[in-house]
Amino acid sequence: MHRREIYRVGIFLLFLLCAFPAAAQEKMSYADADQQTYALYLKKDWAGIDKAGHKALAEGIDFYYLRLRMGMAYYYRRNFFLAEHHLIHALGFSSGDPVSLELLYWCYVFEGKYEEARALSKSFTPELAKQIGSDTLHKLGFVMLEGGSKSSDSSRLYQSSYYFQAGLGHFVNNRFSLFHAATISNETDLVGGTTQLQYYLKASIPIKYTWSLMPAIQLITRNFTPTPGPPPPWHPTMGHPFPPPPPPRPLPIRSNYAVGSMMVRKTIGTFDIAIGTTISNIDSNGQINHSLALTWYPLGNTRLSASCTGYLYTSDKYQNSNTAFNPSITVCPWKRLAFTIAYLNCKGSNLVESDGYIVNNRPDPTRMRWSYLASLTLSKHVAIYGLYQIEDKQEYTKQFTYHYNLIVAGLKFNP
Repeated sequence: MHRREIYRVGIFLLFLLCAFPAAAQEKMSYADADQQTYALYLKKDWAGIDKAGHKALAEGIDFYYLRLRMGMAYYYRRNFFLAEHHLIHALGFSSGDPVSLELLYWCYVFEGKYEEARALSKSFTPELAKQIGSDTLHKLGFVMLEGGSKSSDSSRLYQSSYYFQAGLGHFVNNRFSLFHAATISNETDLVGGTTQLQYYLKASIPIKYTWSLMPAIQLITRNFTPTPGPPPPWHPTMGHPFPPPPPPRPLPIRSNYAVGSMMVRKTIGTFDIAIGTTISNIDSNGQINHSLALTWYPLGNTRLSASCTGYLYTSDKYQNSNTAFNPSITVCPWKRLAFTIAYLNCKGSNLVESDGYIVNNRPDPTRMRWSYLASLTLSKHVAIYGLYQIEDKQEYTKQFTYHYNLIVAGLKFNP
């Protein structure tokens, strides 16, 4: 046989081998999808439901029981984020279904989306609310107290610091939540002492399935007291036998600032995406800050997450722009214990972080920071946490690098 004919026969046989399995595969019908997923549901074969459900969706088959069973399959495998996705679709077919509502409610709780859970509970019947316990939820979400101190390896610049904060979160008619935080901090260096008072208010508002709106504001009062200068040189003379009185202590210099922020969050599968803008008038030029945050839950729950926030910000109305990025990883090896490691790399001036929650009261910019956070739930109502940070600072005028060490301990109470 001629070589060219051999090639043609070989290509034809290869085509037949590829085409026959595809031709032999029957297209799934609505009845097939319903019967298969129902039989798998009776056997609690959650992985089988997942496979059959995706095959049906790929062929354009979509209905209430298919989405409910797929939601249950993910829920019972503790993949709450993907369960949420399918349960929302199930409610699109039957908005008042109590099974879908109950499962979606617990998905939100296990994801830490308490605002979404409470907003969803407003659509419950009295019987379902009593069954779940959402009719007796406390309006107070939590109370927290924390304090810490900073130390530096540059004693000629920096001498001492302390920090205290009291905060609480509460819910307003199960529609949204508010977080309040009052902070006092003090720093002393060779130039003077700075006392800063802060009040932070943030709202978390579910506006639609998978969408949330989070506005925030922070008011800051800063009192700077310069260190008194040395007394003028004096030598006793006939006319001035006694030294002059010391110069009067300088009066505090008070400054008031404000920070405003707005963030929108969207959940897509196992990802949370948040876009925000923060505007502040701190110091001479203020700051306009845009952020984009992406959080991935690879297991479909909060036992493991990886996040990264990127910042683009300016202090001179976009004549110059700076960037920063802040990746982090959170691991929960045990349901009562969580660890978070975070890194910050910053190219420009001091950054207003976390929707205006974190501000800096020193002119020296942070170039790099490592953070280590551990939290432990002691009981149903009490948790403790500790934070250690080490950061590289750049002196504002002479541009040399020094280091800060921050240690914070906190207590959180849930009613």
